[in-house]
Amino acid sequence: MMRIVVFEDEKGVFTNVYRINDNGVVEEILSNILTIVGRNGIIPYGKQKCEGDGFTPQGEYSIVYTFGYGEPFNGSEVIKGIPYLKINYENDYVWVDDENSKKYNTLQRYNQKNDWNSAEDLFHELYEYTAVIDYNKECIHGNGSAIFLHKSREGNTPTAGCIAWQRDDLLNIFRVLDKNTSICILGKDR
Repeated sequence: MMRIVVFEDEKGVFTNVYRINDNGVVEEILSNILTIVGRNGIIPYGKQKCEGDGFTPQGEYSIVYTFGYGEPFNGSEVIKGIPYLKINYENDYVWVDDENSKKYNTLQRYNQKNDWNSAEDLFHELYEYTAVIDYNKECIHGNGSAIFLHKSREGNTPTAGCIAWQRDDLLNIFRVLDKNTSICILGKDR
């Protein structure tokens, strides 16, 4: 089992990756990787995340699938055992972030009949290799959508709520993960 731990301290936000074997022995695989989170930081414990608030959610999550326009590097996947959806300009995939839509917080095709007014285009330069975590898997309207793990912008500017790393760090992280990976996001008040 693999565990990604994203933590915030007085120096910034960092990521460590651990392997936990069947006997419970923990081995640190990667450590102190500079991490970019939402423009308002990691949401304080006990506060509810809302759509568009710029916070990264605290908690423990699973990676449910991956997508991107990059070529897979673990056979047909980018994370071992997790399905990879290849995105291109023609296939028109979006992530619905309109909290009034019945398709809120889900992957959809733009060219299908839709009821949304807002959706994130997934053919985006930051989404070369992207993992989707199961934040708000119940799709509760207004509680936040489209929380991804992806590469950071030039200059490491904050995200809208996702977790981002420089491209080389992202690839190093994804290469060691598998389908049993969990991600634990901890704010300063943990």
